[in-house]
Amino acid sequence: MSDDESKSPPPHHDARMRLVWELLVLHLKLATEAIRDIFLSPVSIIAVIAGLIAGGDKPDLYFRRVQRFGRKSDLWINVFGVHHRGPSADEIVKPIEESLLAQTRPGGRFERGAGQMNQLLDAVNRKSAGPRDEER
Repeated sequence: MSDDESKSPPPHHDARMRLVWELLVLHLKLATEAIRDIFLSPVSIIAVIAGLIAGGDKPDLYFRRVQRFGRKSDLWINVFGVHHRGPSADEIVKPIEESLLAQTRPGGRFERGAGQMNQLLDAVNRKSAGPRDEER
């Protein structure tokens, strides 16, 4: 085994994989939130109409329920990861993240692709870090 093979990858390689994962999760959450919003728009209109027709002395009852659902789903989706209490989508995503990231490490299914991506990014980072000394 050569010296390079016995070394563990630098920490920034794992940080890159986490960053890519976080981007994917953010976009999944944004898409989920968008679908929820598309659904809630007509439902809120129907709730107001139903409240005006059948709500009696509480015409806002159905609309407030729609709002409550929106707030709860907002906390659950937790788009920007600021929600710290109660269940959220992050509980579903975390085990998947750990499993996928493990596959980018030595012996993992995606080790080769992650290694190639990191080599490319390391080369780009070296080139952009300072003057060109590579020709020595």
